[in-house]
Parts: sequence; structure tokens; C-alpha cells
Amino acid sequence: MTAAAAASHGALQPRPPGGLLPGAGLSLAVHVGLVAAIALGVSWQRTAQVEFSAELWSALPEVAAPRTVAPEPTPAPPPPAPTPAPPPPAPTRSAADIALERERAVQREQAEREARLKREREAEAKRAKAAEEAALQRQRELQKQREEERAAKAEEERIEKLRQDNLKRLQAQAGGGSGGPSSTGTAARNAAPSQQYGGILKEHIRTQLKFDITGLPPTLTTVVEIRATASGTVLSRRIVKASGNEAWDNAVLRAIDAASPLPRDKNGTTPGSIEIVFRPVD
Repeated sequence: MTAAAAASHGALQPRPPGGLLPGAGLSLAVHVGLVAAIALGVSWQRTAQVEFSAELWSALPEVAAPRTVAPEPTPAPPPPAPTPAPPPPAPTRSAADIALERERAVQREQAEREARLKREREAEAKRAKAAEEAALQRQRELQKQREEERAAKAEEERIEKLRQDNLKRLQAQAGGGSGGPSSTGTAARNAAPSQQYGGILKEHIRTQLKFDITGLPPTLTTVVEIRATASGTVLSRRIVKASGNEAWDNAVLRAIDAASPLPRDKNGTTPGSIEIVFRPVD
């Protein structure tokens, strides 16, 4: 018999006595585990019971369904910005174009210069015309002033001539009817005026004074000698002391002429000769 046949034959043979120890140990372990599992189950069932309470309703309350809100529409995305077109290429200029452009620029400058010179000539002509008109206006004003002065002088000469004629006539009448220059009538007429008469005469003449005294210095003084008849008729007047303002002096003389006949003094007659001092603010 071979070795392999001997081994298979030995495995089929019953085990010898004294070989149950491993099986007994395994069985004991299984029983111990089972007892532990039963003890754990019993102890779990002995834990305290938890109490719960509940309410019974005949019907459940109705809850309104939540309002359905329509979602806002999503805005459409903006259209893409258009892409700018590329700039056109700069045109190329030839030498002839450049020369033509320069010639046109020179022509424009020349035209502007001529227009500016034309405007300056027109402005100068206008200024010359305005100056000529102003000179003519001044000449006309001077001519008018001279004519007015000549007319005023002629009027004064006429009045003076008339006064002299009246004076000669009155002197002739006085010489023929009074018996000579030493008569009592002439003596009474040449008597000195009263103290108040000068102020009365000055106020009477001032009512006839037509002159704008605005701007005249208050110290402007004109002294005039007046000769008159006993009835107040002015025979002559002359400036004893001029003020230096011819217009003011002439205005005083014209006022004396317009004031004839002069007022009479307390004795009922007008003094034959009296000097009056005139100032703008008297």
C-alpha cells in the first residue's frame, strides 16, 4: 500500500476518545452569549414609560392656501453695442493738391487784408464826416451867438439913442419952463435919496431881472449909476464898476430899462442920480 492511500484511509477512521474539548468550549461560549442577550432584552423592557397627551377635534381648521405670486419677468438682456466702424483711411495728397491749398490760403489772407483795410477806410471816413459836422455845428452856433450879440447891441444902441433923445427933450423942457438950471425944481430933484430908497429901488429892479444865477459866485458885484426924472423915467444908466461877467452886467442894465418908471421916494419924487449895487444873492 502506498502513502497516499494510507492517509485517505486514516481520515475516514473514527477519532480516538479524549478529543471533545474544543467542541465543548465553543458550545459554552455560544450559551454564554445567548444568556447575555436574554438578560439585555429583559432589562430594556423594564425602562420607564413616557406619557403623551393629545386633543381630539371634530374637524380640522381650514387654512387658506398661500397666495401664488407670479414671478417677475426676467428683463431681456440689452442688445450688444454696435461695433464702431473703423475710420476711413486718410486720403493721400499729392504735391499739386498741397500747392493748390497753399495758393488758396494766400488768396484768403489777401482777401481778409483787403476787407480789413476797407473797413478801416470807411471808419476813418465816418470819423472825418462826424468831425466836419461837429465843426459846422460849432460854426453855426458861433454865428448864431454873434448875431444875437449884434442884435442885442443894436437894441441897446436904439434904447440908448431913444434915452438920449428923451433926455435932450426933457432938458430942453426943463430949461424953458423953470427959468434956468438953478431953479428950485432941479434942486429938489437932485436932493439925496432917503436911506430906505436904495433897497426899495433895488427890489423893484430885481423883479425885472431875467437871468439864471445858477453857478454865479455870490461875490459877483455890479455898481450902476442911474439918472432919472422926478417922475421916475430913466434917463440914463451906466456901469460904474463892472463885475467881470459881461452877461450879468448886461442883464442888470436890461432890468433897469424894463423897471422904468422907477418908484418915488418919501418926498414924492425920484432922485435924479443914484448908484445901486447888484449881487446875485442880494
